[in-house]
Amino acid sequence: MRKYVTLLSALFIHNCLGGFYAWSVFVPPLKANYGITAAQAGSIFGMMIANFALAMVAAGKLQSRLNSKIIVMMGAILFGSGYYIASLSAGSYLILVLGISITVGWGLGLAYVAPLSNAVKSFPKERAGLITGLIAAAFALGAILFSKTATYFYNQGLDVLQVFCIIGIGCMSIMFLSSLVQKSPKLQEGQKPVSSTIPTAQLMGDVRFWALAIAMFAGTFPGLMVVGNLKPLALAQSMPESMATMAIMFFAVGNSIGRILWGMAYDKWGGVTIPISLIWLGAAVLLIGQMNVPYMFLPMAFLLGNGHSAAFVLPAADIASGYGTSKVSCVYPMVLLFFGVSGVSGSPFAGWCYSFGGSYLPATLVAGVIAFSGSFAVKRFYAMAQNRAPAAEIA
Repeated sequence: MRKYVTLLSALFIHNCLGGFYAWSVFVPPLKANYGITAAQAGSIFGMMIANFALAMVAAGKLQSRLNSKIIVMMGAILFGSGYYIASLSAGSYLILVLGISITVGWGLGLAYVAPLSNAVKSFPKERAGLITGLIAAAFALGAILFSKTATYFYNQGLDVLQVFCIIGIGCMSIMFLSSLVQKSPKLQEGQKPVSSTIPTAQLMGDVRFWALAIAMFAGTFPGLMVVGNLKPLALAQSMPESMATMAIMFFAVGNSIGRILWGMAYDKWGGVTIPISLIWLGAAVLLIGQMNVPYMFLPMAFLLGNGHSAAFVLPAADIASGYGTSKVSCVYPMVLLFFGVSGVSGSPFAGWCYSFGGSYLPATLVAGVIAFSGSFAVKRFYAMAQNRAPAAEIA
């Protein structure tokens, strides 16, 4: 029973955290009412991702010293406080950076790792793909929650800063209450504790780690680049306002369904699913960048979200399979540093392309090349890893 309570708690926490994917629903009113440019909006989102990744590394190290419940509580407070700080910004770019990029980013990172790690440890290793997929799906559905919430309050006449306040208080409450039941699973009778750490130098020398790092960057650069600019991208292609908002939900639904399906695919076929997912993603981002047909834009947003979802599920499942479930809280944050790299480069890059060239097309072309190149590189690195000691032997 305890393992299901731990899983349910993780689902609630990740559902709130995943709301950051709906950032583009806040961009048009910030631009229209407060003069925030496309490049500034992209940089706010990108810096949030960078801080998210850095905080996850810190959370992974803290988990060996502090109770996971305390770490998640800290994350909940920071996450909610960040949106509240943004609500007091009066549209100031620097205060938005402080609230969204830094405070929300660190809240994301601290609250992300422990629930995922605890849930994966609570179930058999053979179900690593399914469990990470379920949690990642809840994370992706957060974008629908935020998008629906923001749209509802906009229609009630509230300003974007007032919406930040409501979201901050609501998410902090849900996450804090959910954190109360977070707990690392107990060892079975006769079971010996396993070290959850790997020396950094040793990890940096492992080919499998670099395959996962490349997969993370190549899988998140296109997705983050588009999701941070999805509504403006749709509007730039002359889509109606309602369809531009709906595109965020289609991306989120594709993202959420994909996380479960890719997780199940990994359980069946293993690491071969990673390069396949990158080919899927590359095709989707190239198509959406040139999709001027309204009725095709939403399906492309769905397929892009589906391809992007694999970047979070497959590396996490591969870590649990290759390094052992006890190493997830150590290795996964290190892999997610490359998620941070794509965050500070992907979304701002698209914003700069539009600000200076008036088009998102160059950005989507670059993103497609990165995804296809990443697929080739991951395949080569995995082939190299076959000739070395299994990753699970690293301790």
